[in-house]
Amino acid sequence: MVNQYGAQALKHWQEYLPQRFAEINNPEMFFTELGEQAEEEILTRAETFAGDDPPGESYLEKAGRLREARLRAESEVVREMILLDPAQEQLSESERLDAAAQWLTDVENLMPPEQNGPEPSS
Repeated sequence: MVNQYGAQALKHWQEYLPQRFAEINNPEMFFTELGEQAEEEILTRAETFAGDDPPGESYLEKAGRLREARLRAESEVVREMILLDPAQEQLSESERLDAAAQWLTDVENLMPPEQNGPEPSS
């Protein structure tokens, strides 16, 4: 089932990116998966943006911090994954691939380093 982000993308792409939309073989599956990926990315970024609880933080301060982190994450992800710029439709395939590669690099840079356990002693 298409979530709110998938539905938003579907409507936007139909109206503003008709060529790209026409290339999608199974729009329901595509926008369901896109919406789920967007939701996961929002949750990941919001957690990163929120950071750790500062000592002495009140309930209202925490609620505000978490809400601000969620809104920031949602704004970024919607702009990057859902409401794509129609001007991008004019880019060549290699320019689109370069833009996608840059986006993935940017996302990876937001992620905290993986915890692989203690380093082996020499």
